[in-house]
Amino acid sequence: ALVEGQIIALSRQGQAISLDAETGAIRWRRAVPSTRVPAHPLGDGRILISSHDSLYVLRLSDGRILQRHRAPGTIFAPWVEHDGLLFAATGDSVIAALEKGTLEERWRVRLDAPLLTAPALAGDTIFGVTRVGSVFRITGDRTPEITRLREPGWAATGTPTLVGAWIGVGGADGALRAFSASDGHECWRAAL
Repeated sequence: ALVEGQIIALSRQGQAISLDAETGAIRWRRAVPSTRVPAHPLGDGRILISSHDSLYVLRLSDGRILQRHRAPGTIFAPWVEHDGLLFAATGDSVIAALEKGTLEERWRVRLDAPLLTAPALAGDTIFGVTRVGSVFRITGDRTPEITRLREPGWAATGTPTLVGAWIGVGGADGALRAFSASDGHECWRAAL
């Protein structure tokens, strides 16, 4: 992740490493368990590092750990941000909304299967696609309302992408599918 002139890299040896983006010089290293999710900027000189069970807030200037919070589940995809909230999709079949400033959980919803890709956002509407091919729409600020737009029945592998009125998702069968964002019907399918 490129954050305020620093490249924040996460190694397989459990280190967060800060490099100067102009020179490549290492500024600091910090032992922090991490997943494959890139660091996320929190503002005010802070970054978020996600591990399998914890969230770490590090000071960008020196890598010092400022806070540790319990993770909403194992996060496999980058954080998505909107209007002061961070959204995480988990391998525990959960989409959670956290306050960006405090990492306090605002809400969580459990879906029908693991989510291994980031949700897609359209304003205050969240679209999540589970591994079994269910497509969900989540709305609401404090009390989320969940609508299943598409029943399971195919192996979804791609990150949902919003294109106009469609939700595009790749599948394990090599096909790209486009679903209606309003009612979930399949608009088209292309074998890739």
